[in-house]
Amino acid sequence: MTRPSKSYHGRASNLREKVEELLTYIPTTFGHYTSHSVQHSERILHQISQLLFADKTSASPVSISLSAVEMYILIASALLHDSGMVVSEAEKTTLLESKEWERWVSDAGKEGVYQAIKEFRDGSNPPKKETRDFLADRELRLLMAEYFRREHHVRSAKLVLQSEEALAQFAFQDQVLLKTIADVCLAHGLRHHELEDTNRYPDTRDIRREKVNVRLMAILLRLGDLLDMDSSRACP
Repeated sequence: MTRPSKSYHGRASNLREKVEELLTYIPTTFGHYTSHSVQHSERILHQISQLLFADKTSASPVSISLSAVEMYILIASALLHDSGMVVSEAEKTTLLESKEWERWVSDAGKEGVYQAIKEFRDGSNPPKKETRDFLADRELRLLMAEYFRREHHVRSAKLVLQSEEALAQFAFQDQVLLKTIADVCLAHGLRHHELEDTNRYPDTRDIRREKVNVRLMAILLRLGDLLDMDSSRACP
């Protein structure tokens, strides 16, 4: 395994600080979800390390040799992969007024839920309108959270592409590195066969004068995310 350079280490530390603040806003939309804090990102990296590093009895210290830039891509992607779960109040308002929302709540299984919320709000039990509005708003927010959760990997990739300056120039103003991190973030929400796209997830891509197996990076992030599952993250 190539030793990471000091520039990668410093940039990763700066990115972590920015992301830690950003991810604190996730509970405003997903308060009923398990932790998606920066500590979740760090646990993903621990799980990936468990896969990559052999045990003490092995003749080789690592199972797979990674380049410095590959290690950095894993770190940055783990930190940023859930950034799309940060949703502003303005986005929620825009969503409610959109045709996309109308189509989504009209799908099988959701139409009945959305209709039930409206009927509850206009009903008479509980008798106080303020109570009905509060409870109906809560259920509506849960439904909106489901919508944004479905698209959060796409949103994360878009945020990565649009926010390098705001996130400590984590991609060194390198467009190939930036796109690769975005694609790896995207991958954690794709169907497995979509990783067969050799344009987006090639076995070899040249980034900052090193070779990167982009598909492997995507698979490792997915595995690390899945392996971070314990009693504190298991949804009731």
